[in-house]
Amino acid sequence: MVASQIVDAGIGGASNLGTLGITVAQRNFLKHTRDNEKTADMSAIKYLNLVERSARPLVKLLKIIGKQELLHESRQDPYLRTHPFFKDRIETIEANINANKLKYIENPEEKLQYQRIVAKIVAFTEPPGKTLLLYPKNNNSIANRYARAIAYLRMPDFNKGLSEINYLIKNYPKDPYFPELLGQMLFENGKPEKAVTALKLSLDLLPNEHSIMLSLARAQLEVNQKSQTIKALKNLKKIIKMNSEDLHAWRLISISEARLGNHGRANLAAAERAYRIGKFDLAIGFAKKARKIFKKGTPNDLRAQDIIFYSAENN
Repeated sequence: MVASQIVDAGIGGASNLGTLGITVAQRNFLKHTRDNEKTADMSAIKYLNLVERSARPLVKLLKIIGKQELLHESRQDPYLRTHPFFKDRIETIEANINANKLKYIENPEEKLQYQRIVAKIVAFTEPPGKTLLLYPKNNNSIANRYARAIAYLRMPDFNKGLSEINYLIKNYPKDPYFPELLGQMLFENGKPEKAVTALKLSLDLLPNEHSIMLSLARAQLEVNQKSQTIKALKNLKKIIKMNSEDLHAWRLISISEARLGNHGRANLAAAERAYRIGKFDLAIGFAKKARKIFKKGTPNDLRAQDIIFYSAENN
C-alpha cells in the first residue's frame, strides 16, 4: 500500500524523496567542515597568543575574503556553506584580540620575508612572462629581483637571470638563499662545478639545511669526480641522519656507493629506498645481494636481514 502510494505520487515526488538523503548527507558533511574551520581558527588564535602575536592580520585576511562572497548573508543557507560566516569568525577573533590586548606592530623585516616568499611562489608556479609583468624591471626591490631571477631561470635566459642573482649576492652577502638559487641556475644550465661552489657558500651560511645539502650533493655527484662523490656521500649521510625517510637521498647514496665500488652498501641503500616505497620484493632482492657481499653478523648484514624479514612480513 505504501509502495503504491509512492509510485502514484509521480516521478517528481519520488525524485524529491530520493534526493532527500543526499541533501541531509551534504548538510551534515558541510557542518563537519565548518566545525573543522572553527577549530582551525581557534588553533590559530592559540598559537599566535603563545608567541605573543596579534591576530589582527588574520582578521584583515578574512575581511578581504569575505568581500568575495556573491550573495548577501540574508539570502544564504548557512547549512550549505563550506565555511562558517566570515562575520562570525571575525567577531570571534576580534573578541580574543580585545581580551588579550596584544598590539599589532608591523615588522619591516618580516614583511620583506613575506614578500620574498610570495615572489618565489609566484615565480616558480606562474609562467615566466606573467612573473615579469608582476615584477617589472623598473622595480629593483629585493623581492622583484628575486622573482625576475627565477623567471629568467625558467625561460631560460641564463645571462639575465645571472645578472639579477649576482646583484643580490653582492649586495646581501649573508643571505643563504641567493647563492642557493645561483647554484640551481648553474646546475640546470649544465655547470655543476660552479653550482657546487655556489651551493657550498649557501650551506656555509645556513649549515645543516636539508634542502641545500641535498642540492649540493646532487651537484657534487654530477661533477662525477671521486673526490666530489666522497663529499656528496658525506652530505647524504648527514641528510639521512636528519630524515631517514628521504627517498631521494637514499637513491643518491646508492649511486655514490656504487661509483666508489662499495656494491654491498649500494645494494643496501637501494633496499632501504625500495622498502620505504612499499616495493617489498625489490627490497628483498637488493638486501639479498647486499648480504652476499657483507661479512656475516656485521651491522650492515644485520640491517639487510631486517629489511628482508620486514619486507616479507608486509608482502
